Amino acid sequence: MENLGDELELLTLDVLKKSEELNKTLNDEQKEKLEEFCEASSKVNSAMETEAFKRGFKLGAAMMKEIDWKDDIMKSVIEEIYTSNLRPTDHIKAEPEYVNESIAAEKKLIETFTKEQSELYEKYTVLDNIHNGRLNISAFKYGLQLGIRLMSEIYNIKDK
Repeated sequence: MENLGDELELLTLDVLKKSEELNKTLNDEQKEKLEEFCEASSKVNSAMETEAFKRGFKLGAAMMKEIDWKDDIMKSVIEEIYTSNLRPTDHIKAEPEYVNESIAAEKKLIETFTKEQSELYEKYTVLDNIHNGRLNISAFKYGLQLGIRLMSEIYNIKDK
């Protein structure tokens, strides 16, 4: 299986190709509306990516904090995740104002589409959503790793 970086690179290329294909069918007014939507959507995606990173970081730090280095009691975050009491992605949300702005911009854009443009747009958004989901996973993983590393260093300093 490819690593996430390779997958993101391929998805990015696919999204760009679909975007170019869609752009070729748009008039100037539609291109402007698409740009407005992309800007609004970018705010949502950026907020989601930031929240994914923060959630991963907090979870990584919490996992390391809950490991008691002197006792062998390990009822911790890991067990909570395993038993589904803790779902790390439940709290990853974008600001409602960003979401509302994105929805309004998309609605204005879609109203101008022909059937062919709607079909192209649908394919583009499916790929873009997959791409953004993968970016969020990547941000979460990085945050988790960084939180674990930070707490590991802190515990190593305390032990010395």
